[in-house]
Amino acid sequence: MKRSHYFYFVIGLLVLQACKQQPQQQAPVALPYPVISIPTKTVIAHNIYPASVEGTNNSSVRAKVPGYITQVQVDEGQKVRKGQVLFKLETQSLSQDAEAAKANINAAQVEVDKLIPLVEKNIISSVQLETAKAKLAQAKSGYSSIAANIGNRCTTP
Repeated sequence: MKRSHYFYFVIGLLVLQACKQQPQQQAPVALPYPVISIPTKTVIAHNIYPASVEGTNNSSVRAKVPGYITQVQVDEGQKVRKGQVLFKLETQSLSQDAEAAKANINAAQVEVDKLIPLVEKNIISSVQLETAKAKLAQAKSGYSSIAANIGNRCTTP
């Protein structure tokens, strides 16, 4: 055989070898996965936003004196008028302060009464009497302030 025939012969064998029907490979099988069914239901969504709610007319309510609230006279959201009593406060400590203020008035009055004859006899200066009278006025003012805070339940001596 000639060389060229030999070449064609080898090529032909290779082509025949390549064209031979090869056994087909099996297609890959899908793996089984679990199936889950999702139920349908109604869902209510809530949105929360940072905010503050205020009325059109806001009034701050404060007591003139410190104390504990013993009784609430109005309901929340109820309309009120000027001068209406909203709360009752415990005033026991103020009553004790009023008693102490009365005692201060009495002590200052005794001091004034004691100094009047001494000034009349020129034993002491009238400045001391005026100072005692100022202390008496100061004690009466302190009592009046406490009495006003209680709600005029006290009477000025």
